[in-house]
Amino acid sequence: KVLGKADLLIKMGRYNEALEWLNKAVQINTDDSEIYICFGYVYKNMGNYDQALKWLDKGLEIYPYESGLYAELAAVYNTIGQVEESLKWLKQGLEINPNDSELYFGLGQDYWGMGKDAAAEKWLKKGMKINSSDSEIYRTLSRVYRSAGKYAAAVKYAKKVIEMKNEGGYDELGRVYAQMGKEEEA
Repeated sequence: KVLGKADLLIKMGRYNEALEWLNKAVQINTDDSEIYICFGYVYKNMGNYDQALKWLDKGLEIYPYESGLYAELAAVYNTIGQVEESLKWLKQGLEINPNDSELYFGLGQDYWGMGKDAAAEKWLKKGMKINSSDSEIYRTLSRVYRSAGKYAAAVKYAKKVIEMKNEGGYDELGRVYAQMGKEEEA
């Protein structure tokens, strides 16, 4: 119940209040890896990266097999521009849980951010095989294809995002058409 309240405050962007509830949650129950992931997420979004890393490291000491901790560690490192460190944590997470689509998604995003479209495509497609209902994987794959000039594939995946009832698909499809010079469709 306490963690649920913290989670709601996080979703509302009320991070200071969320921290109060997370501190209560960790006093009541240290037996939940989600608490440590939430601490890391909140501190990352507040720009306090040292605290984010501290909580995530503490979480990994207790829960070395929780892939969500690896994903959030990677997100912190990505946010501070240490993409190689982000990649390291994502790959370590995959060694522990090779069926976590979030880790593949993170690798795809990181490689795309590095301008390595082929690697991004490879990791995103692996994530898609594990979780074919994650519309953000399809949306990011559309972005990768759009940036590589592979417009037919970009359109295909943007339309798939729309089919999956993700509003971001319309924006992505418009961007693809605009980049193709098809202003009418955009």
